[in-house]
Amino acid sequence: MGLVDPDVIGLDGMPVIRQMVKGDNPHRERGLAYLGTYTIPRANRSVVVRVQCLEGQPTGVREASVLPRFLQQYRGGAASPDEAMAAWAQHPYAHGVTGGHPRNHADDPAWDPHFPDHPLSRARRLLGSLAYSIRADASFKAQPAFWPEN
Repeated sequence: MGLVDPDVIGLDGMPVIRQMVKGDNPHRERGLAYLGTYTIPRANRSVVVRVQCLEGQPTGVREASVLPRFLQQYRGGAASPDEAMAAWAQHPYAHGVTGGHPRNHADDPAWDPHFPDHPLSRARRLLGSLAYSIRADASFKAQPAFWPEN
């Protein structure tokens, strides 16, 4: 899976890890699966809420639509094709990450309104709507908080 967006947000008074990832669609030869999760960590347990949206046919429409616009803007600076493609897949959170399904410019949330039916847009929207209804049981909230060791 390739990391698309990580974030820490507050839900029901607790810190929550929100992330979007993408990887191969397990049900098809082509296309991607987009997973959005909220992980609510405590010291010795966690709760995960997950949404999954699968890419249908045709695949790659979002990327194919955004790439020419990106290249036009990026190449305006006289970058080589290799430099332009490296910038296309430049991960904003982890520079130098390669392999798998790296985040690319088309994964940016700014493109979601242009592609509302794309599985990444749908997964973000579903995850966002769940944020309003997630409530943890008082006994879970009372558990010691998770703090990673240094």
